[in-house]
Amino acid sequence: PLQKKRRRRIDRSMIGEPMNFVHLTHIGSGDMAAGEGLPMTGAVQEMRSKGGRERQWSSSRVL
Repeated sequence: PLQKKRRRRIDRSMIGEPMNFVHLTHIGSGDMAAGEGLPMTGAVQEMRSKGGRERQWSSSRVL
């Protein structure tokens, strides 16, 4: 049987400042009040168009 490679544990000392950070937009509490307001897919599409990134955005996680 194949053994899984064990991931190296990451601690705070290994994490640096953000690199190439670009603030795309701000979504405040008033924009998302009671489920009304901006549909998340629209906000994600707007961020995609401004970011110029190849990475797919996941809608499964909302911060």
